[in-house]
Amino acid sequence: METMGDLELFLNDESVTLPILIKAALANVQFETIPLLYLSLYFKTHRQPYYDHLQSVRETGNWEAWITFFLEGVIKTAGQAVDTARTVLNQFAVDQRTIATSGRSTGAIVTVFSYLQGHHNQHQVINRTIVAHYLKSAYDLIRSKNGSRNHRKGPP
Repeated sequence: METMGDLELFLNDESVTLPILIKAALANVQFETIPLLYLSLYFKTHRQPYYDHLQSVRETGNWEAWITFFLEGVIKTAGQAVDTARTVLNQFAVDQRTIATSGRSTGAIVTVFSYLQGHHNQHQVINRTIVAHYLKSAYDLIRSKNGSRNHRKGPP
């Protein structure tokens, strides 16, 4: 929350002489860096209203409509992000139960699976050969438990 407070102070700081649209763009970038909150896709799928609102701000100073449009995008995108996160968490739970109850899981597979659960959005260097081996084992195990439905042949 401290970062959002700093952003708010920056946006309202009159001593910063950037044009207001540059400040708005910087605020937008801050939202784009939140995992799962991908506003650019919302703007792409609502391209015409996006440009209409920007034009209206430029021509008439109608910031209220732009802010309303922007916040509607945040609300819709956040709702989709919550749905996606719930789906991912549910799938993690299903896969973890499958691995744990298989009778074939090893501590290493469980460790790698747990590690990847917690670090799926981070760019960290780990031994690819070892991880590939355990992921293939986990994939084969999950595939054998779930059958071949909705799965391609072999690891992705």
